[in-house]
Parts: sequence; C-alpha cells; structure tokens
Amino acid sequence: MSNKLINKDGNEAVLAAMSKDDFKAMFALFAGRPDSRCKRLNRRIQVDVDSLRHLNEKIHEKLSLHNIESAITTVTIVQKDREALDFGLWNTFVSHDWKTSYQTESVMMKWDFLIKLDSHVSPQRHTLSVKISKGMTPKDMLRTMLLTIDDGDDDGRDEMSLCIVRVDFINHSLADELIHVVEKWNASVRQCKAVGGVSKWANKHDDKIARIIHWSISLFMVLLVICIVGNFEYSSDGMPLLAQTIIGGIAIIQMAYVASRFLAAKAYSAINESAEYYPFSLSNGDKNAIADAEKKASKAIRTFMITAGTAIVINLISAVLAVWIGIGTHTP
Repeated sequence: MSNKLINKDGNEAVLAAMSKDDFKAMFALFAGRPDSRCKRLNRRIQVDVDSLRHLNEKIHEKLSLHNIESAITTVTIVQKDREALDFGLWNTFVSHDWKTSYQTESVMMKWDFLIKLDSHVSPQRHTLSVKISKGMTPKDMLRTMLLTIDDGDDDGRDEMSLCIVRVDFINHSLADELIHVVEKWNASVRQCKAVGGVSKWANKHDDKIARIIHWSISLFMVLLVICIVGNFEYSSDGMPLLAQTIIGGIAIIQMAYVASRFLAAKAYSAINESAEYYPFSLSNGDKNAIADAEKKASKAIRTFMITAGTAIVINLISAVLAVWIGIGTHTP
C-alpha cells in the first residue's frame, strides 16, 4: 500500500509505502481491538487487597515470558454511592488508605500492554480486564452478549456473574494463557462464608422446594376433606349437615391453598436471602457489610427452617387426621 504524489516535473513521488500486514498492525495499534473474548467466572469469591496484589503478580509473571515492550496496570473502584476511585498506577492503589467507611460495588483491574510479535513489525496492543462485582449490570450483560462468551462450568444458577474476564487480543495463545491465569487465581481465592451447607443446597433447588411446600399442604388438606366427606353417613335428615360439611371443607381447602402459597413464598424469599454475599473486603465499610450479610444470611436460614418445619407439621397433622378418620369410621 502506498500514497503517491505527482511533482512539478510530472514524476511520481512516493510519500509512504507499507505492506497490508504492516498497515493492519498500525491500525490495530492505534484504533482498536481486532478480537475479543469474554469469560464468566461464577465462583462466589471474597477479595481483599492481598488477593488483588496476588492476581497482579501472576499476570505480570505470565507477561514476563513474552516480549513485552510496555505495560501498565490500572484499577477502578466503584463505591456504593456510585462514586469511582481511579488508580492510574498500581503503586497508588496498593498504598491507598483503606480505613474508610465506603462500601465497594465493583473492582475493575486492567492491564494494557504492547507485545512484540514475530508476525508483525509494530508492537501490538493487548488488553486484559477483570471486573469483580456482586453481579453483572445491564451494561455488562449487553456487552457479554455481543462478545464470544465462555461460561465454563455454569450450572445456570449464577446468571449474574461475580467475575468477568475480557481479553482484547491479536495473539490467541496469549489470550488463552491470561484467561487461564485468572481462572487459577479465582479458584484459589476464598469463598464467601454465606455460601455452603443448607444454604447452597436450598438455593440450588429453591423453585422445587417452594413448589413442594405449596402443593403438599394443599394436597394433604384435600385428602383430609375427602376423608371427612367420604365417611359421612348419608340420610335424609343429614343432608343439610352434609352440605355444611362440604362447604366447610371447600373453605378449609381454600384457606390451606392461601396459607401454602404464603409459606412457599416465605421459604423462597428466605432461601435467596440466605445466599446473599458480599465479595469485597477492602475498606472498613466492606468489613461491616460482610458482617451484616452474614447476620442476614443466618437469620434467613432460620426463617427457612421454621417455614419448612411448619409445612411438615401441617402435612403430618393432615395425614394423621385423615388416617384416624378413615380407621375410626371402619372400626366396628
């Protein structure tokens, strides 16, 4: 590719000349990101300054194995009041005074570097971004929909991802290596205390548990009413009483249906509250938020156990009464 100019003598003068590959390299250097890959990591981790420092060290260890001409690490922290802290230098982030009351909403770490590749004359710009948050914002969801997304071992329960990794690259192998480094780091970071045990199991089956509570109470109550009405002794004098019994049974079933829906909704809400977590432990405000989240999760687990226990007791009483009425009626 060349640009030519006709001089006064009528001769052509070449202003610039380069191959198509060099032009693409120059365009990629100044204009953009030819390829992007995004991966969601759904493990509910809890990060602090040390864990972020560890991630930065691992990334730079990987970059040191390649011909990197320049690299810069930046960090952006979004607080609960939507204010942002931008750290243009890594040392500024590490030396920041974290004894503050603000609560962290998200952390974005970004590595911007130029790498010398054998296939290109000019150094190529690559960017690695790692965003950690309580869940994806609508903007993040739209962005990942437009990119190549690898969900890893997504079980469908964590659609609002905690960690999003994005690489803008030309060298595919390097992009894969960087994502693998972030994956290994993510697997090594401690999980939130609110995740595990009954809470984790219940959260995975919250829909099924709510449906079981709702329909089991209704069905056991229907069974009880059927036993009562079915064992009624029919006679001309007892017809008004039978009608009253049927009406009363329908009313009981209706009340049981409403009560079962209330208990099911209560259990569903408690299950989801018990799974809430706070992924940051940077500032003093974050540590207070972690304590509040753990208390809320413990309270929600107790609420779920009480609700589930109430449903079990109601079902047992209905079943025992149905059996007792059936046995008592058929006893000579």
